[in-house]
Amino acid sequence: MTLSFNTIKSEVQRHLSVIGKRMYDKEGRNMFSNVTVSSDERPILDQYIKEAAQTVESALRQLVTAFAIGSSDITLNLTNTRGAQDFDARCKEMVTTFIVSYTLNEYLGMTHPDISRKYQGELQVNMEALMNYAFYKEPPTKATYAYSDVKGTIET
Repeated sequence: MTLSFNTIKSEVQRHLSVIGKRMYDKEGRNMFSNVTVSSDERPILDQYIKEAAQTVESALRQLVTAFAIGSSDITLNLTNTRGAQDFDARCKEMVTTFIVSYTLNEYLGMTHPDISRKYQGELQVNMEALMNYAFYKEPPTKATYAYSDVKGTIET
């Protein structure tokens, strides 16, 4: 799977926009400008995105077959332990969700720790869901034959 920095940053900025439009200070003024990302702060988002990707890679290390962080994207390939047709797409969705939550938590933690606490809980839930999904294996199917059904001879 390949994750684009621009896609993740757009998602982070969308979340921050929604948060900012609904936040007000003690005087009742909208705090939109306090939580939106300025052009000077965008490199910080890249740093947080990289950290989040490294966290995912570390947690799923047993399944990782390829991992690289480029200048504009992240490549992460996992072994499909589930045999599911949509494994890659589902994992990509879950990894993206984790990276967005991680980035929001870190960014908001600098200036609004009260708001970032919400994302700390989400981080734990997102990572747990990703690990449960990625490492889950179906139990072996039951054999349709019993030992008594086996016929043959033993030669010495």
